[in-house]
Amino acid sequence: ADSGEEEKLRELTGDFIAITAKGRPVRPKTLGQKEYIGCIRKEFTFFKPQFTIDCNDWQVDGAWMEWDYQITSPSAGHIATITKEIFHWADTYVIDVTHPADALGALMVVLAIDAEKCSRD
Repeated sequence: ADSGEEEKLRELTGDFIAITAKGRPVRPKTLGQKEYIGCIRKEFTFFKPQFTIDCNDWQVDGAWMEWDYQITSPSAGHIATITKEIFHWADTYVIDVTHPADALGALMVVLAIDAEKCSRD
């Protein structure tokens, strides 16, 4: 391999971008994954799930059954409403965003929350 490819490989394997809740390092697999975007943290609450996102000032509040969520921001107000449709073979969510520019971020929130819920089973 030429020296440019070796340098890229060394750059990918030399460090990590985050640590999981279980203490495992998260290493990038491509150069595009080297940039840390943010983290979603589940907050301890008794009756309904709540998540905070450290890459912006978004907060995610869920309903008691964990099917419906609101993404809000102190600076921007309402970001998105997420609802789960219950009569489908697979988990199906409807994401209603206020501003189209926030659609990708809202989708990432849904995927992260769904993954967290699946990891409990």
